[in-house]
Amino acid sequence: GALVPSALGPQPFSVGGGPEPMGQPADEPLLAARAAYPPGKGGQQALPRGWAGWKARLLRGLARLPIVQRKFARAWVFADRDEGADDNAEHLYRYVTENQPSINAWFVLDKASADWKRLRRLGFRLVAYGSFQWHVLLTNAEHLASSNIDHYVVQPHEPVRYGANPWRFTFLQHGVTKDDLSRWVNRKLVYLFVTTS
Repeated sequence: GALVPSALGPQPFSVGGGPEPMGQPADEPLLAARAAYPPGKGGQQALPRGWAGWKARLLRGLARLPIVQRKFARAWVFADRDEGADDNAEHLYRYVTENQPSINAWFVLDKASADWKRLRRLGFRLVAYGSFQWHVLLTNAEHLASSNIDHYVVQPHEPVRYGANPWRFTFLQHGVTKDDLSRWVNRKLVYLFVTTS
């Protein structure tokens, strides 16, 4: 029989008999998704040998130390870009620390950034992007909020090495979105999306 496109478009995870929209069998996308996310804790697999595996083991161990868990318990992590601040995450961090001081808030930034010294003078609790402290902070975090939704912000840890991310990601979008960003944004795991109209 001939393939007839559906008015609703392809339903890649549907199950049923007969030809599927776009001529793709129903099982293919499901099998691809299962292969990409194997069973276990967030797709966690055996650690590689060598430095990469030892680093992951060390960071996991540090993150589980009681003193580290107390310091970063239920942390809210804010970040704009790794190399700069002065966007929605900086301003929300400031609001949270002034109005909800019980929240364990931290701001992530590259230590070489021009904004580092300015935020340090303002009393921000800073953690250097990519540092050991950054890894253990994220391993204990409850929320991650950023004005940036690039992969290095949303998925900074490899789940294969560090396990499932414990935090929920909030996208603090800046400005009004006038273009279709669905291909870029829909691939990310976003818990909350701040919008402007």
